Amino acid sequence: MLRLTLRTLRYRKGGFIATFLALMLGAMVVMACGGLMETGVRMAIPTQRFAGADIVVTGDRSHDLTPSPGRSDDD
Repeated sequence: MLRLTLRTLRYRKGGFIATFLALMLGAMVVMACGGLMETGVRMAIPTQRFAGADIVVTGDRSHDLTPSPGRSDDD
């Protein structure tokens, strides 16, 4: 079976190389995303780091999408 595979590969080198590179790059992307996710899960930064800040700017965490009275969507 391996002999048949190697014989077929002789005529399809470009496709084999392209497939191998695509799979290798895809695996690298998945591993990088997994590493970033693992770092995010394990590196929990406590909120006490804001205690030494001179000013902390925050905003409302919700947003109402209904239009206000007297205002149309064309404005």
